[in-house]
Amino acid sequence: MTPATYPELVNRATRLVEAGRPSATMRLDNRESALAFIVDSHAVLSALEAHIWALVSPGRAAGVRSAAHPDSVEAAALHLAAAISETVGVERPHPSLLAGSGSAWTEAARTIRAATDLVHLHHDAIGAPRSPVAHILESPDARDAALGRVAVLALTTASVKDAQALRVGQAGVLWGTVGKWLTGLQNVVVPAEQLAHATESVEPRSLPDVGLITSRVHTDDVIVELTDRLARVRQRAWELVNSPDRSVAALRDLATIGVAVHAHAAAFHAGPTGPASTLVARGRSWQTLGGRLAALVSPAPHDDVVRADLTALARILPAVAPLSGPGRAHEADPTIRRTGAALGGAVAVMTEVADHNARTFAKITRTSTVYVPARALTGDEITDQPELVRARLDGRLAPAPERQLDEVDKLYQDLRNQSSHTPPRGPALVHAQADRVVDVEPIGVQVDA
Repeated sequence: MTPATYPELVNRATRLVEAGRPSATMRLDNRESALAFIVDSHAVLSALEAHIWALVSPGRAAGVRSAAHPDSVEAAALHLAAAISETVGVERPHPSLLAGSGSAWTEAARTIRAATDLVHLHHDAIGAPRSPVAHILESPDARDAALGRVAVLALTTASVKDAQALRVGQAGVLWGTVGKWLTGLQNVVVPAEQLAHATESVEPRSLPDVGLITSRVHTDDVIVELTDRLARVRQRAWELVNSPDRSVAALRDLATIGVAVHAHAAAFHAGPTGPASTLVARGRSWQTLGGRLAALVSPAPHDDVVRADLTALARILPAVAPLSGPGRAHEADPTIRRTGAALGGAVAVMTEVADHNARTFAKITRTSTVYVPARALTGDEITDQPELVRARLDGRLAPAPERQLDEVDKLYQDLRNQSSHTPPRGPALVHAQADRVVDVEPIGVQVDA
C-alpha cells in the first residue's frame, strides 16, 4: 500500500464527516450514546483546531496578532481556532483521543490528526524544512486551499447542532447539559463562514500534494517499489545539499539513475508519436553528465542509500519497462497505465534531483577540492606549473581545472531547467525508433563499474 498523502487524508476526512451527518437525525438509545455523540462532534472540531495551528504556526500567529493589517486568511483561521477552543475546551489531550466511540466522526477526527502530523513532519521544531517538498506547504495557495477545507469541515460538523440537541435531549440528557455542550457550536459557524469566504478563489486551488518522508521501501509490488525508491532518491538528493558527506561519487550514482529512468521511460513510450525523443535527449544529457562526473574525484565516498537504490533500480526498471520490444504506452490495460504514471513520476523526480544535485555540486566545489587524474589536464593547464607536470608524469591526481567544473555546472543547469536540446548520440544510451529502443547499456553494467 502506498503512503498516504495530504489530499488523500483530507478527502477521506471529508467523506467521513459527511457519512456521520445522518446520525444526528437518528434516535439515540440511551444517555451514554448521546454523550458519546457529543464527544464525537467535539473530537472533529478539536482536530480541526490543531490542524489550523499546524498550517498557521504560533510564530506566524504572533505576527498576525501584532500586525496593523494582518493577512485576512490567517486572521480568520485564528478566529476560528479561538472559537473552537472556547466551544470544546482546552483540555489536552482531548477526551476523544482516550475513549472514542468508533463512529465515522471519531475516525474523521483521527484522519484529520493524521493530516496534521503529516504537515508537522515536513518541518522541525524551529520551522526548518525536513524534506524537499516542505516549501509547498509554505505557499499561500496551498495554505488557503487547506484552510478552506478546514472551514468546510467545521461548518459541516456544526450544522447538525439543532438536530443533535433534540436527539440528545430525547435520550435523557438534561436540557441544561444539552445547552451547555451544544449551543456553543453556533459560535463556530460564523468564524467558519468568514474563513470560507476569505479562502474563496475564482480559480480552484489544489490541496498541497505532499506525502510522508519516505524511508521504508515496500517490495511486495514492483510499481510501488519503484515509486518508493524514487521518492527516497529525491529525499536523499535533497539531504545531500547540506550533508557533510556529500560527494562526487554520490552525484555520479544519481546521474546513472537519471540515465536509467529516462532510457526505460523512452522505451515505454517508443513509437512514431509521443515523448520518446524528448526522453532520449534528456537521458543523453544525464549520460554526458555522468561521464563528466566520472572524471572527478572528491574526498568523500559514495552514499550507501543512493547506491542501494541504484542497485535496486537496476532490477526494477527492466521489469517495469524493458528496453527491447515495442513501446507499450498506447495500450489501454490498467496495469500499463499504472506503469506509465509511475514512469512519468520518475522522470519528474529526476528533474528535482538535478536541481538538488546542482546545488550539491556547487557546495562541493566551494568547500573542498575536487580532483582529476593529472593526465587529463591540457598542455596549457600545466604550463608553468611544475607540480602539475610531476603529477602528470607520476600518474597522480591534481585539482580539477575550472574548465571541467564549469562543464558539469552547465550540464546541471540544462537538466534542472528541462532543456530540450538534443546532445550528440552516445554509444551507451537509447535510440528511439518506430517500434523499439536499441543501443542501450544496461544499468547493471554501470552499477558494477
